[in-house]
Amino acid sequence: MYGSKFDIRFPALACSILSVDAMDISGELLCDVKHDIIKRRLDSNGNTLRGKT
Repeated sequence: MYGSKFDIRFPALACSILSVDAMDISGELLCDVKHDIIKRRLDSNGNTLRGKT
């Protein structure tokens, strides 16, 4: 199985409007992927904020 790791920070974007679309090795488009993706709210210094994402 193929896996990808990424760390992307959006300083002024709400977690609720982020999603991931991907394409697997066969070319099939996978929309709104949510499996094993962790979103964390950050403060202006990049520190994790507790609470709902």
